[in-house]
Amino acid sequence: MGIKALLAVLLAALFGATSCARSTGVDEWHTQRTEAWTLQHRGESEAAMEAARHALEMARAVEESPGRRVANSLHDLALMHAIAERDEEAESLYRQSIEAWESAYGPEEFRLAAAMSGLAHLYGRQERDEEALLLHERVLAIYETVFGPDHAGNATPLGDLARFHASRGNHAEAALLEERAVRLWEREFGLDHIHVAARLNKLAAHYRSMGRHEEAEEAASRAANIRSAFYTQP
Repeated sequence: MGIKALLAVLLAALFGATSCARSTGVDEWHTQRTEAWTLQHRGESEAAMEAARHALEMARAVEESPGRRVANSLHDLALMHAIAERDEEAESLYRQSIEAWESAYGPEEFRLAAAMSGLAHLYGRQERDEEALLLHERVLAIYETVFGPDHAGNATPLGDLARFHASRGNHAEAALLEERAVRLWEREFGLDHIHVAARLNKLAAHYRSMGRHEEAEEAASRAANIRSAFYTQP
């Protein structure tokens, strides 16, 4: 066998082994990540965090540069720390997750929105209102860029933004945002869908806080009728 042929065989074996190792590493990462969340759901938060840290180490071993596995692992750890109200660590981890998503996929990556939303809620809890608002608005902008302005999925960040405004007493802005969310779900699911009822109840609450009692009653009544029809259908 010539030198070139021998080199080709050796390279094929090397890359094949590397590919196999990476595939095995990815499988193990998935298993470890699942284990971390299983522990978290059992209430074993410290063990869950340790398992999640191990998953992060595995992700870094698999990915030559931070990609979706590293970003997801960082987000897992951030969320676990936020649940435990370990805010300083949670903020750092959310920021690292955001940086990983942006570095790997760009500033309009849809999965980036989850880390930004988590950080926005953390800032809201800390009453860092300006930073929270900017993040909530950016999450909505990412959804609208990825899906288009009239996609039903936009109701999620619209609702988050509405809740933020309502928690700060800005019920007029909250109502406008929730009205948009209602219209999106009506267009997607139909006027009498059970999902629409849930949004109508939220809208009614905003109306009540503004003293718009007639509109609140109308929205709540419509929601009740939808729910009644849904649960009594054959």
